[in-house]
Amino acid sequence: MANSLWDKIEQRTRVPVHIFNIAIDAVSNALITIDFPHHEVHEGHAYECSVYDSSVANLGTLILGFTIPAGVAAHLAYDGGAGGDATLEFLEGPTFAGGTPQPVYNLNRNHPDSAVAALLDPTLGGTPTTLQATFLPGGSGPQAQGTVVSPRAGLEWITRPATTYAVRLTNLSGQAQPANIRIAFYIPD
Repeated sequence: MANSLWDKIEQRTRVPVHIFNIAIDAVSNALITIDFPHHEVHEGHAYECSVYDSSVANLGTLILGFTIPAGVAAHLAYDGGAGGDATLEFLEGPTFAGGTPQPVYNLNRNHPDSAVAALLDPTLGGTPTTLQATFLPGGSGPQAQGTVVSPRAGLEWITRPATTYAVRLTNLSGQAQPANIRIAFYIPD
């Protein structure tokens, strides 16, 4: 049958589609795409804050607290690393006392930095909800492997507006260790 549905579909696929402002790879002729979080970097809507301490005492903590402004739902991922055994917790709703303000940088340096307020090592209070808790195995011996945890690619938390959050790393290694915490998020239009 010359006029079957399949023939009509096949004919339509041979018709060129005109899409403007696209990038085509010169070698393979493949359409070049980027994922949405990467797009948000280009748009100036993606941010990052990281903290590092070269010597967190045994049973000591490294905390990065932050407040999401009213009317904002950030798409957030976090990670952390330690030179020895540690736990990493993601907390929702703690109260903060003290702490050192930390910059929250825009990943597109042609746009302003974030209005999200971040604090290094605030004292946590209230009754926060532990949204996620992870053990970071550090290894042993003269070449102990530190561990970093990172959420699966594409997996993120969507925060509540006007809410406080904290990522807390606790050193369980038995001695002082280096540690870091990083949050990365975007705020879509």
